[in-house]
Amino acid sequence: MQLDELTLKRQPLNLSHPQASVYYARTPLVLDMAGQGAGKTENIGVQSGDMINRFPKAIGFIAANTYLQLSQTTLKKAMDTWRKYYGWDEYDKNDNPSGFYVIDKKPPAHFRKFTRLRKYNNTISFKNGALLFTGSLDNYLAHDGKEFAWAHLDETKDTKKEAVTQVILSRLRQAGLYYREGTDDLYWIDDKKEAKKQGLTAYNPCCIHTTPALGGVDWIIDLFGLARLEPVISKTLSNPDDYFYYVRKNVTVVIYQTYWNEANLPENYITNARLRLTDEEQKIFIEGNPFTKTGNEYFPEFQRSKHVFDNIRLDFTKRMHVMYDFNVMPYITQIVAQIDNVIKFYNKSTGEKVEFLEGGEVGFEAINVMRIKICRELCKKPPENETEQACDALGLWLKENEFSGDIAVYGDASGHSRITGLASLTQYKIIKRILSKYFANDVLAKKANISVLQRKKLMNRIFAGKFPEIEIYIDSSCVLSIRDFEFLKQDVNGKFKEKEIDKATGKSFEKIGHTSDALEGGVCEIFKPYLKFID
Repeated sequence: MQLDELTLKRQPLNLSHPQASVYYARTPLVLDMAGQGAGKTENIGVQSGDMINRFPKAIGFIAANTYLQLSQTTLKKAMDTWRKYYGWDEYDKNDNPSGFYVIDKKPPAHFRKFTRLRKYNNTISFKNGALLFTGSLDNYLAHDGKEFAWAHLDETKDTKKEAVTQVILSRLRQAGLYYREGTDDLYWIDDKKEAKKQGLTAYNPCCIHTTPALGGVDWIIDLFGLARLEPVISKTLSNPDDYFYYVRKNVTVVIYQTYWNEANLPENYITNARLRLTDEEQKIFIEGNPFTKTGNEYFPEFQRSKHVFDNIRLDFTKRMHVMYDFNVMPYITQIVAQIDNVIKFYNKSTGEKVEFLEGGEVGFEAINVMRIKICRELCKKPPENETEQACDALGLWLKENEFSGDIAVYGDASGHSRITGLASLTQYKIIKRILSKYFANDVLAKKANISVLQRKKLMNRIFAGKFPEIEIYIDSSCVLSIRDFEFLKQDVNGKFKEKEIDKATGKSFEKIGHTSDALEGGVCEIFKPYLKFID
């Protein structure tokens, strides 16, 4: 039997625009994120069916966060889709001898076999020789010995980062699948030299299909670089007729609302969902927005729309405020800020504050506003995560911009303590020594820490506008700081900081919270007189 005799003609696809964007993506990583009922799981069926039908030698992998979800939702929908487009049904010797696949069992003798296994648990074998591994991601170590060409992961919002980044992505290494750059064309070629001769690119795609989660999923946001795209994502998703589409070299991101699949949903499905869901839940389950809040944020008064701006300008003739957190993992934190004094007009009765008056407004008085602009993050990762290296990076950057002002330095009081093995050196002495190579500077380091509770209260009151004479502006390029302010959670001890293990050293470190620690310390020291107004 020839290979093409088992390659079946597919029924015409009926995909929405965002579904088609996922289907035709050709990057190694694809994010298919949407509200509930938007058609994500059908995408799994369409794409997997296409691979199985066209490239039976390419072993596939489909997984969901739990086995229950996999068996009752993901695979059920995939099989429905296979039936819809290809007419495939499960083989049964007596009841359906023309069936196209078997589940969790050795394939019958008349099925082609490109790959033979000792056991067929958690596999689907197809008549044309294709093989599909299935599994749950909560037991991700069970997949460590597998090797496959493509993967689809369903509802990974509750999946651990390491399940995807350390296991699944590392198992995507079966050779043979290729695509031609600049086109949608896919090929299976056994000979690597021939593939290279034809100018083809090896292709082992992984597509993540998921709804967002309340409070966001940090590892997904990081993996796909979503943090810096938040303004345009949220703006795009505010329109039900639009969807977010983004491609860079190795990543495709498609985010869309449930409305795109409304025609295939029960009548009033979305209307009824909106009635029972909170505003934040609607952003998740209908709009597909990955940036939502839980109500347990450490900085509940922070609002991106009020506090984040593009291309904040610096005056390199004036003082720079440099704020440190001396933890070296996952980076040493160094943040540059500047303070502007601007005149605004303030109405005490309404709380309204404007920069210009058009004339005729009543009740406004001119006030001097201290605007602290958080302009640049110079957070150095290993192997450049020592204080000296961070300061050199700062010095070179300021020198390149012909900086002629002075510097005020802020950081934890522990920076005054002597560093073990370095005689009398302290963090602040190192900072002064390195920066003095580039310009004269003032080190205005605080002697003692302001309490955690006081810092939290003061920062939130400033964000809330309780002190009309103080404003915080954050440049949109400061993605680590924005993420802290937007998504950092609180627990009984203050900030909840998720920990991670460094592979090289085996030591644990806090993943986030370092930029906000640095900024809290600096901002609260600058505006220390306002602490007396805190309850």
